[in-house]
Amino acid sequence: MTPLPADARRSLRLYNLLFPLVFFLLLPGYLLRMIRRGGYRENFSQRLGRFTPEDRARLAAREWTWVHSISVGETFLALKLAREIHDLDPARSIVLSVTTSTGYSVAQPAACDWLEVIYNPLDLRSIVRRALDTVRPRQLIFIEAIWPNLLAEAHQRSIPTAFVPRLSPRSERRFRGFRQLTGPIFRLLDGLAAPEPSDVPRWCALGVREERITVTGNTKFDHVPAATTRLDEFRAILSRCGLREGAPVLLGGSTFPGEERILAEVFRDLRAEFPDLFLIIVPRHVERTDEVLADLAPLGLRIARRSELAASASQ
Repeated sequence: MTPLPADARRSLRLYNLLFPLVFFLLLPGYLLRMIRRGGYRENFSQRLGRFTPEDRARLAAREWTWVHSISVGETFLALKLAREIHDLDPARSIVLSVTTSTGYSVAQPAACDWLEVIYNPLDLRSIVRRALDTVRPRQLIFIEAIWPNLLAEAHQRSIPTAFVPRLSPRSERRFRGFRQLTGPIFRLLDGLAAPEPSDVPRWCALGVREERITVTGNTKFDHVPAATTRLDEFRAILSRCGLREGAPVLLGGSTFPGEERILAEVFRDLRAEFPDLFLIIVPRHVERTDEVLADLAPLGLRIARRSELAASASQ
């Protein structure tokens, strides 16, 4: 085991003192959101570092790179990174972990023989250790957020760690204010992918060692070759819905409860003036799909689910 530096141990002691208190204060609201969103029962024990015998056998059969994500936005980035890693090294197998059931529902359809999707373990030392004992990763990559106990335990086990961050001005101010606590944790990283050269001194000021920072460009917005885009797939799906080329589209993205009904009523009114208008609704939480459909049913609209259209196309 690689020992932790003294300053990192001090930071972790304070974190492990405060984290349970904050967690239990926030737990009621967190559970309420989970219930409202649905889907939380699936593989819930993974959040506690416990896996079924089938999962353990599957994880034990390979060496994994663990990509640690959070919710939907980070998961899309994590999936992109996972595919790029696999393209560069087809022998590499990847575990993608997520925190929210929404992120899980986004990642799960991509699961395959080389990509395993799990839930993030709660960042308590005993739980993190159980998860690491099961996954046994050869590398750990954090997407946009670091979990201190997981990072520290990986460091002690000599598992290389990397961080693909998003440093907003607000986050930077907060980290600067608590630099004595967060700096020692950042120094445990083996690598950090900075989007721009100007980010290097910012991260150095927060405690990351300069020699461990690599300027990679913005991973989220890197150019994707045309051959790998899904425009043709989306055009085919919209065509099966009856959307003619060039028709106007009203798009409601990342919608919350009640907003879908408002959009649908506005859409229905606009159709009198724009008969070819087409409405696309993308709920913030995909687990709400049945709820959204039930809410729109009284309006008498012809509704199609993208997942059903995609499934019929593949048959």
